[in-house]
Amino acid sequence: MPEKKFDKNKYDQQFHKNNYRRFSILFRNESDYEIIQKLESQPNSTDYLRRLIRADIEREKQASRNSEDE
Repeated sequence: MPEKKFDKNKYDQQFHKNNYRRFSILFRNESDYEIIQKLESQPNSTDYLRRLIRADIEREKQASRNSEDE
């Protein structure tokens, strides 16, 4: 009986499908120039965006807590 070969590509595809989500954003060169420049100036734009989003989530949580206290 032939041996089944391990298919790393198939394994990686399945792993990524089960563990990651991809978001793609298009920016218009003219109207989003400042955003493009800022993202391109970052050593790691993914981490930069993560930090911004996490900070926004934390601000929303704080605002929610403050409104519950009133």
